[in-house]
Amino acid sequence: MASRFKVLKVLEESTTSTLKLVRDAHLKSDFLQRRFKTTDAAEIQGLRNLFAQLAPLDSPRLERIVEAECDEKGFYVLTPAPLEGVTLTEMLQRGPLSIEEFEVLAGQLLEALEVVHDQAIVHGTLTPECVRIRGVTPAQWQVCLGGFGIGFAAKGAEVEQQVAAYRCAAPEQWQKTPARRRTDIYSLGCVLYEALAGRPAFQSRTLKELRAKHIAHDLPDLFKLAPHVPRWMCDWVMSLIVTDTEARPRKAAVAREMFLQRESLDVPVTPAFAPPERPVVPSAVSTPVMLPVNQPARHATASTIPIAVGPQVGKPPPAPRRPVPVPTAPRKPTARKFSQQPTTTAWWRRPWIIAVAAIVLVLLWWLMTR
Repeated sequence: MASRFKVLKVLEESTTSTLKLVRDAHLKSDFLQRRFKTTDAAEIQGLRNLFAQLAPLDSPRLERIVEAECDEKGFYVLTPAPLEGVTLTEMLQRGPLSIEEFEVLAGQLLEALEVVHDQAIVHGTLTPECVRIRGVTPAQWQVCLGGFGIGFAAKGAEVEQQVAAYRCAAPEQWQKTPARRRTDIYSLGCVLYEALAGRPAFQSRTLKELRAKHIAHDLPDLFKLAPHVPRWMCDWVMSLIVTDTEARPRKAAVAREMFLQRESLDVPVTPAFAPPERPVVPSAVSTPVMLPVNQPARHATASTIPIAVGPQVGKPPPAPRRPVPVPTAPRKPTARKFSQQPTTTAWWRRPWIIAVAAIVLVLLWWLMTR
């Protein structure tokens, strides 16, 4: 069977598989052949089961499986050629997506995941490299989801390439827990975060740092990095990237319903030129940590917990302190200044003078009348 395929070109090489353009001598056509590097019997059987479930699914949002078999070289999957469009990673090299572009991408990705989730299929390793986009304008875009079964495939052995491969892994995957549909929701949130911000949600230099940030939910608020889109859109993406598995939407259909509900509300966003409202801060004795509602306390970190003013916890507030009077030196009494009064008093202010004058006048009048 080795002579059946003629390799025309190697398109992609990763740590888990090789993607080639081949010519099939039996089907007389060209195909894309992804050959997996694993030789473990259990892993090969798992791949068989996965692609047996994917093969009957007929959706323009999913890679169409032509054949999935095993030969003397290992397990391989055939998909139609040529490889059309660009990956989301290549698309983001020009910058973050606009509102219209994001709505198309999110809607069609949710549609693709809804198809597989309804069949109880889990992608498990969703990254921007698994998403291909065909079309020039957003109205012409055709989004296709692939990369099933490839695992956390890195382009090489360098640390940067390993970090890029694991950047959308959910916290439960770092803790060796089997992936679920809610795991895909978390990875989808990381993909959409990167689409709006133009950078990964969890920027790290090592796998150890990346693991710690995912488990601790240590990432910036998306709206700070993508102020060009409505706040509700950023909040919806952030609601998918939740550490607590049970707090996420349980499958793609639920996440899609949440997206449509928030889009219909379309909460207006404060214009960029408007001055921010200054909160009225009451006088308080402490500023305790207030945990966000959608994030459990055991996963919160200092970089994700907002600080709000509130009452002190654990003891009553202290009584207000009375001001202590400051002692001052006694003031010396100052001599009061009085205006000097004249030593002589006017004659009319002396009553005895008036009485004498009256007597004199009476005597003069008596003498004149005799």
